[in-house]
Amino acid sequence: MERNNFYYLFAGLVFVLAIEPWLTLFERGGAAIQLAFTAILVSGAWSLRRERPAVFRTGLALAAVALLTSGGYLYTGWEPLRLVDLAAIVGFCALAIGATLDEVVVRPSSITFNRVVGALCIFLLFGVMWAALFTLVESFDPNAFHYAGPQASDPMEHFLYYSFVTLTTLGYGDILPIHPVARTLAYLEAVTGQLYLAVLVAGLVGRHIAGLSDSSADA
Repeated sequence: MERNNFYYLFAGLVFVLAIEPWLTLFERGGAAIQLAFTAILVSGAWSLRRERPAVFRTGLALAAVALLTSGGYLYTGWEPLRLVDLAAIVGFCALAIGATLDEVVVRPSSITFNRVVGALCIFLLFGVMWAALFTLVESFDPNAFHYAGPQASDPMEHFLYYSFVTLTTLGYGDILPIHPVARTLAYLEAVTGQLYLAVLVAGLVGRHIAGLSDSSADA
């Protein structure tokens, strides 16, 4: 995998999450958000092109589907295009998470800062993937969630917020899962977020600091 490749993916994800509130000011802001995330994920697939050509080709195909359908939905507003786009984003996130986990955790090598950043990318990808899943659930059942306040014009807008609130177990209570599938997804995301931060990221950071200390001692 290319050196420092995770830096670009992490910066892109943070950038899109930061501008997400401003995209919601436009008509069909949810489609614009999906389009922006798809563009970022394309860059993530591109970083795998040398070490993981098979994963790269699969990811590029999913990203192409997401890019075409999100662009088509942004232009036409045809609902089936949005559903296909969401499914492609979920598949792409799952593929990227698996490939990054293999690179960051499974493959034996020294713990570099790039690998720590890769672990943080996975955490952000979890949030994006679950937001797309929540949006899909509400697309099939509009009563799957209860809202204590006004709803956004596009579900993807408020489910990005809800996903990261759930992933970090903040739980403000302004969006409540009602449907059994929605509830299951919510608690699975909460458990995943806590276990991931407590076990994997903390372990990687600890090993990275230990490696720096050993290098200093040897010097």
